[in-house]
Amino acid sequence: MPPTPAITVEPGWPIVSADNATPDAAVMPHPIPGSSLLQRCALGLWFCAIAVLGLLRYAMRYVRDAEHAGDPVMWLWLVGSLLVGAIGVRLIIRAMKSDAPLPRD
Repeated sequence: MPPTPAITVEPGWPIVSADNATPDAAVMPHPIPGSSLLQRCALGLWFCAIAVLGLLRYAMRYVRDAEHAGDPVMWLWLVGSLLVGAIGVRLIIRAMKSDAPLPRD
């Protein structure tokens, strides 16, 4: 019979058998605790922050050149910022409605 190799296992990982040194999923605790509201809303908050920066850029350009308010570049800043802000608000509302986070596999 060949010698059995030494088995090193991380702390907290039970050895199922001598042949199989893989962790047992039923015994292992879930490594990620339930996520908080801030974690679930992070992407939506990021989109809203980007939208605020875009609106700030639009406002700065409007204050500097009010006579060019119909400029296509200004319209792009305004419409793009409002669109990104709407996406961010939608993501925040969706995250607040979900009671539990999706399981991570």
